[in-house]
Amino acid sequence: MRFRKFLILFLILFSESAFGGPTDSIPSLSWKRPRFLFQIDRYLSFVSKSGADIFGFRTGLEFQKKYRFGMGLYDLKSDIIVMLPLNEEDAANAPNDTVKAKLNMTIIPFFFEYVFYDKDPWQCSASVSMGFGETYFNYFDKNGKNKRLSDAPILDYEVGINGQYKILKWFGVGAGLGYRLMLIDNPKNDYNFNAPFYNVKLKLFVGEIFRSIFPNKKLQLKN
Repeated sequence: MRFRKFLILFLILFSESAFGGPTDSIPSLSWKRPRFLFQIDRYLSFVSKSGADIFGFRTGLEFQKKYRFGMGLYDLKSDIIVMLPLNEEDAANAPNDTVKAKLNMTIIPFFFEYVFYDKDPWQCSASVSMGFGETYFNYFDKNGKNKRLSDAPILDYEVGINGQYKILKWFGVGAGLGYRLMLIDNPKNDYNFNAPFYNVKLKLFVGEIFRSIFPNKKLQLKN
């Protein structure tokens, strides 16, 4: 418990020191011509001792080619299966009183990312996010209907660092590394979601494609 409190404090202080300087100058930015961001995302992590494949997307706005704000939607795609005992009421409609159930996580993160190095073809950034969601188990009853158990809300906090190399204007490769900490966990679920995460991926720059196809179109925010 003491280690958990120390880790929470460390991550908060890290995010403040990493982002405090840049955000101090944000009020002086021009907010009139942000760039639209959309990214299909996949990263690997761990849930307890099992590997976890997490897939989703994020979207938002980029200001001054440095400051990115937005939100996303992510789901746990790995088949983490557990034998789950059922109570008497649920067991009456199930094949057995113990069933195979799949662990699920859905989370909606709100993120801030700061690009601290941007010199073609390289770009490096640091990010922080806080996500709201839920974890639960699902199984099929004897009628083939999908049932949910042990669902409860969660709140997570993530910090990470990312790098990318632009091979072409529309296409590149990237890698990232970070850590996820559950600030509010599901008390009905014994699985540990506190874990590092990483990714190595191909990147398609949707914004660059849009600007190349529609060079005269600029996303603007109205005052």
